[in-house]
Amino acid sequence: LLSGKHIPVHIEIAKLTDDDKKLKCVQLVCLLLPEENRILLKMLMMLLSEISTNPDSLMDSYNLGLIFAPHLLKSDQMEAANQLCLGSKTMSDKLDDMVAYTAFLIDNSENLFQVPSDLERAAERYNERLLQGECTADIPCRD
Repeated sequence: LLSGKHIPVHIEIAKLTDDDKKLKCVQLVCLLLPEENRILLKMLMMLLSEISTNPDSLMDSYNLGLIFAPHLLKSDQMEAANQLCLGSKTMSDKLDDMVAYTAFLIDNSENLFQVPSDLERAAERYNERLLQGECTADIPCRD
């Protein structure tokens, strides 16, 4: 489901320790997915979130991540991911990183597919300036 050309980006995002920054980065990379992938990923993450938060379920987001992490990546992409993940880590540690990342996606499924607010504001400013026939080169991506 995750586009092969963006796998290195997902690996770098998985290394982030600031959850707010991680979420914003995931939101941006999700905007780059083909529409079909984005729709299917959204539906899957929402379903897995419902399962993980169901009080009758024994499957939390980490356990679901353990099952689904390998399926979010194609096998040839997994080899590239193994080579790019954190230096001297063992294969088990690398798998744990990808499972934790998948659990993060599940836990944040409601917010994953939203446009980051600063990007939305920048786009609105850009559009307003375009409509007024003004130059847009000075519009920053951040406030």
